[in-house]
Amino acid sequence: MPKRQRLAVDCELRETSGLLWTFAPLGWHVETVTESENSSVQVSVIWPGVDDLPVLRSNIALVQVGSSLGGGPEDIILVLGHVAPPVLLGTPEEQQASMRTISAVTARSLVRVSMSRDRVAALVQALQGTIDQIDDALGGAQ
Repeated sequence: MPKRQRLAVDCELRETSGLLWTFAPLGWHVETVTESENSSVQVSVIWPGVDDLPVLRSNIALVQVGSSLGGGPEDIILVLGHVAPPVLLGTPEEQQASMRTISAVTARSLVRVSMSRDRVAALVQALQGTIDQIDDALGGAQ
């Protein structure tokens, strides 16, 4: 069988949801492999510090498409934010009158993330799977 050399990284990887991968490189080495050897390895991803991050509530999203240097579509940019309803005081009639004067509300941006098309597709699949699990637990689609 033909042999080839490849640069390999010694690292620790852990998987949580299968969507995103992070690793802590420990070092690099060159190894010789035969063409028949499988070059992919399943690993887990650890998320150090994730419990220290705040959980932010988002009720609005903005999706944009980033351009490559050639002008074509490249990454998908997802902006998550929160819009609080306006404070309306007074009688129901006064609240209705106040609402008629509001032409816009301001969204507070929480995070702006850029992902490849393939990573967004994997995220959509994972989110749909989670929605399906919740619906099953609640006894049907919501």
